Amino acid sequence: MLDRYALSRGGSLIERAAIDNNLWLTLVAIHFVSYHYLEVGDSRVDLLTNACQSLLRHGVVDDATLASMLLCRITDHTHVTQRDVQEVFGSVIAEKAIALAQRVADVAELDLPCLNGLIESQQPNVALASERYPFGRDMVFLERLAIDNGWWSFLLALHFANKQYWKMKRDDGSDEIEHSASVCCGINDRGVATERRLKEGILHDILENTIITSLELERLFGKDTRADVERISKKPEHKASPAVYFDEVFGSPDSAAVKAVDQERVVSNMIQVYLIERMERKIQEIRQWILPRMKDARNKFPELKGLFFSSRYLIRSVVEGAERYCQVARISAGAFLAARKTTRLVVAMEEDTKALAASIRRGAWDEADRLSRGLESLVAEAKASQEEVKLQEGQFSKLVKFENSPLN
Repeated sequence: MLDRYALSRGGSLIERAAIDNNLWLTLVAIHFVSYHYLEVGDSRVDLLTNACQSLLRHGVVDDATLASMLLCRITDHTHVTQRDVQEVFGSVIAEKAIALAQRVADVAELDLPCLNGLIESQQPNVALASERYPFGRDMVFLERLAIDNGWWSFLLALHFANKQYWKMKRDDGSDEIEHSASVCCGINDRGVATERRLKEGILHDILENTIITSLELERLFGKDTRADVERISKKPEHKASPAVYFDEVFGSPDSAAVKAVDQERVVSNMIQVYLIERMERKIQEIRQWILPRMKDARNKFPELKGLFFSSRYLIRSVVEGAERYCQVARISAGAFLAARKTTRLVVAMEEDTKALAASIRRGAWDEADRLSRGLESLVAEAKASQEEVKLQEGQFSKLVKFENSPLN
């Protein structure tokens, strides 16, 4: 199993504090500076993290201040350029980092007094936890993928989603974040990973399953990510018009790719998790709305043809097995109910037979006549029930024959 990208103890404290206090610029900054200082073998990152810890312990929770402090003079000691800083953090943070660099000759001089003019907000007693938030195997891989490729916005999305999904479980008992991470890994495994596509993958359920709003997504990730996540998120009105929803999703290459891999993951454990009625509804949705659009998407988005081909084949294979499972379950349930009904009828027939004999002994001919007609009705009903059992058994036998198997 891959190990996580190592942060110093100070870096780990800052990462945890940033996540706990929603300091998302600071979160990206600590990874950004740690990676680039490590790249050139410079130990100044320890001085930066110490200064950042000092600010946090003094109640400084201003995201822009902490991020700009971590970025102070990074262009002097690493291969990072001012343009790189602007692209990742924006012009405001880049300008703050420059202003701070003009105050100090070296990062070793960073302290609370020299930052006073830049601090915009403080609060008492900011707790610094000693442990990083744990990541599963897929999340560790994706974190490395993000840092190695310089996908800092995706790195932010990973940590953001992990916090929002913290301790949230899916129907199968797995962590919610594991599903989203698995979708991203599936996209990467097909060789079609882009930062935008992976951000949509890790955030694709965030609007449906958490209290996060579209405005928050736009503030953190921009308008494009907001539009992507909104497009792939089901809304109440989509229940009445699923065609509109799926047309929108499969009208975008990124959303179509995410939805295809997402459905792979959903159907893979459908039999273990879903009740029969829910499974049948899902099968109908896949047959009617998803598989046809995946087929069309192969021609619409030729660069993703391989992904749609493999996903469609996998989903269709699982759906065929699920359909067979539902048929067996329905037949078994029908046979069981018919057999139980037959048993009840036989018991009723025995009771009516005893009552009929007693009526005859007493000479109660009217009662005997009524019981006799009722007994005839029970016998006819029992025969019909037995025929139903035989019919269900015959259907089951046909279903499990090898020549009817989809693998034959």
